[in-house]
Amino acid sequence: MALILGGRALNVTPVSRRSKKQPQPQVEPDGRVIARKGPVVTVETPDGEQIDCLTHGKGKAAVVGDRVHFSRDADADLGDGVVRGVAPRRTELCRTDSEGKRKQVLAANVDCVYVVCAPEPPLRTGLIDRYLVALHREGIAARIVFNKVDLLDDEGLLEALEILAAYPRIGYPLLGVAELAAVVVD
Repeated sequence: MALILGGRALNVTPVSRRSKKQPQPQVEPDGRVIARKGPVVTVETPDGEQIDCLTHGKGKAAVVGDRVHFSRDADADLGDGVVRGVAPRRTELCRTDSEGKRKQVLAANVDCVYVVCAPEPPLRTGLIDRYLVALHREGIAARIVFNKVDLLDDEGLLEALEILAAYPRIGYPLLGVAELAAVVVD
């Protein structure tokens, strides 16, 4: 490779700064992130213990649902441990920034999302459609929950079900729920 400096060409040989470490064996993650607040995540271990851990370095990108490796660290300023790494993700639930340029991961390893709508504010099928398309693109199962059905009279309920009827036909189960009961609508 040639580098031109002050009008003179110099030959440059790139040097790798990475050390030649032996590949590390794959290790099962120590827990799953169940909450995040700023640089601190709550990690739940397989036995149900919840540990607040600071994220930095390889663990900085950890989001809810991630399987992580962590170490207990009594010296951590903001928690009882430190996230050391994040295991590969099966799925990601993402959004882009307001300019549509940068991806922000909201949750990882999601199996199913319940899209909740209600009579008020009025149903917005376009918004439901956008959620379903995004979930389908990521391979995440979806269900639609129509909440507060008990607040509608018979005519209002029939009207709402007419609007939502297309979703079960294309494979998205619709569940109607009320304060004290749940109804599966097929």
